[in-house]
Amino acid sequence: MQTNISLASQGAGAIVTYQSEVLLVQLNYGPAKGHWILPGGMIENGEHPEQAAIREVKEETNLDAQIESLISVRHRIDQKGRHNIYWVFLAQIDHKNPKPLLKWPKDEILQAKFWSFNEAENDSMVRPMTKVFLKAYKKHNYWSKIDIPHNHKYNDHAYL
Repeated sequence: MQTNISLASQGAGAIVTYQSEVLLVQLNYGPAKGHWILPGGMIENGEHPEQAAIREVKEETNLDAQIESLISVRHRIDQKGRHNIYWVFLAQIDHKNPKPLLKWPKDEILQAKFWSFNEAENDSMVRPMTKVFLKAYKKHNYWSKIDIPHNHKYNDHAYL
């Protein structure tokens, strides 16, 4: 009898806006080095996707964020047959002027900055899936977190 074993990695990122602009980070590693994406990264063991998105925004931009809703979930099977699931959330920041607060780890990120949506959607250095997530955001079709019954024994999250 064959046992089913999940062989998927997961990541999470966030759309962070400020005055009609969106926060993007420029990669400093891998085949997409120099390209711009949403702040985000891999989910750590025992971490919920929204916790990972908040942590990654902080690590990659120095900004404190709170999750508002779920924008999208992307599933990918790479050339080696490995699955990857990526959660994209809408996050809000409390900072009145976040631009001077932006800091990033130089080994991972070349820079972080706020872009106009039009500029981000039309720049060839912004990754294609980032553009897809931005279009989903602009459609205002978000999934909101719902309450889980208090007697449920796990710390599940659900979105509708």
